Amino acid sequence: MIVQEKKPQELLEDRIFTVSNFLSVSRVFLLPFFITFTKTYISSPDKTEFLLYAILTCILAVLTDYLDGFLARLLHQESVLGRYLDPICDKIVTIGGLSVIVHYFRFPIWILIA
Repeated sequence: MIVQEKKPQELLEDRIFTVSNFLSVSRVFLLPFFITFTKTYISSPDKTEFLLYAILTCILAVLTDYLDGFLARLLHQESVLGRYLDPICDKIVTIGGLSVIVHYFRFPIWILIA
């Protein structure tokens, strides 16, 4: 696939509202739920359902990460914005999720760097 370089204003002229872009952004909106579920579980370890909710939120984030690229190709909705948006959302969710794990579960901070 040949990728043409576009100017910043041309990024927004391409298709913005696609299923794959929605899935990428929704992954970022799952992060506050993961934080809340984890914080609730840590403050009350007897509420194991919140640990399950946190794990399910992670699984949902992984599924949206897989589906956004798959659906973009399947539905021919690949866009320049999507090529930038997906890795940015991936990094936000990864750093946010690892920060929660380091903070609440006392993992070593080097995990964020690695």
